[in-house]
Amino acid sequence: MWHAVIAGPLTLLRLRGRALGLFVVYLLLAAGVLGLGGWLVLRHRGDALALLAAYLFPESWRLVAEQLIERFFENQVRAVLVNAAVSASLGLLALLLFRVKERLSIAVEKQLELSTGPTTEFSLPFQAWEELVLVLALVASQMTVFWVGYPPDPTRRQWATVLSYLVLFVSYAMNFISPILQRHRLRYGTIAKVLVRRPLAALAFGALFSLPPILVGKWVATQVGWPLWRTLGVLGAVNVLSIAWAAVAGTWLGSRLLPVALQTPRASVAARLLGWATLLGVFAVNVFAFSSVAMSLHHKSQLLKCHYTLVPSSLHIDLPKWSELNWKEVKLGLRADVDIENPTTFDVDVERNRLIVRFDAIDLAEARLSPLSVPAGERRVTHIELPVVLRPEVLKHWPSGFSLSNLATLAELSHWDLTLYLQVAPHFEWPIHLLTPRRP
Repeated sequence: MWHAVIAGPLTLLRLRGRALGLFVVYLLLAAGVLGLGGWLVLRHRGDALALLAAYLFPESWRLVAEQLIERFFENQVRAVLVNAAVSASLGLLALLLFRVKERLSIAVEKQLELSTGPTTEFSLPFQAWEELVLVLALVASQMTVFWVGYPPDPTRRQWATVLSYLVLFVSYAMNFISPILQRHRLRYGTIAKVLVRRPLAALAFGALFSLPPILVGKWVATQVGWPLWRTLGVLGAVNVLSIAWAAVAGTWLGSRLLPVALQTPRASVAARLLGWATLLGVFAVNVFAFSSVAMSLHHKSQLLKCHYTLVPSSLHIDLPKWSELNWKEVKLGLRADVDIENPTTFDVDVERNRLIVRFDAIDLAEARLSPLSVPAGERRVTHIELPVVLRPEVLKHWPSGFSLSNLATLAELSHWDLTLYLQVAPHFEWPIHLLTPRRP
């Protein structure tokens, strides 16, 4: 722990000559990469909003749509950029600047004489491959964390928060402690075993260098009056300094772990195969889930652009029979033929779905829209059925004095839960939380 949080970081003060020069070079290159990314965001933000509006809304809605999207993201864009910058910048710089990071680590090792044994670097293609695998593991982990925290369950979101910090801490440790160990022919698999044996030191190191940009990011997100360029600039500066400093401190900490690492045997073939199978399996499942959701939402994104005409003679409302009335549930149904014209270049598909309305965790109603499909550029008369199941028993659980006049008050207290479930793949439903309960 001493070397992780005290001795390692203080190594920066001892740099001289080539090591100090390479630290400055790494700092400037990292700033250049992230600065270019920030410039692209600032320059093309308006174009991106216009493209999103054009994708989702009809031409006649275009100006209003851009204003709606702008207002929707106005108070969220800083938070989105903070989370994206801290999580993505490490992987981006690891892929683009791993050779500079390696040169800096070598210079620090030589100047401070951190190891006495011979060192032999892996070939450049193998180094690139190792970095790619590490980024792949990071991406798979972040996608898994997303699924853990997606449902509006406070417990699951707390777990997702803890896991996201854990992934970030481990990522910093793996990225910056590894170079000196890799020069002694140790692969990421073996390095991971070493860090597992020293979990407190590895996590403390990761927290020390990843928390500053996170905390600064949360602070700048509260500066409502700041222009976006200043927000990106401050966050980027702290992020770059933390990453470059971690490269120096990680070399020191890695040298202290070197004796243990050299005595750590490489994982068996069976263990390596299991590790690869797990990594590829988790990544493949996440890619399938995200791509299925993306394609499903894509085919629904053009619904607003379609032209609808109701066939009046087809409208029919199914009322419940007296013999079927009961206190548990009331079934209603709406049936009609709708003439739908799809003027876009994309097919419109709505698969099996269900809309659940809850009040204080009690199911109030459930509705299902019959599947429909209108190919691009075509016109079809589609028979639509909307069965609705109402549960009047929920009235027994509502607060006394409930009436339409105080409905706004209840909504303000956020007792309501409105979730749309879309079947985006066989046996896989995607929940869209249109409204989630928030307690006062």
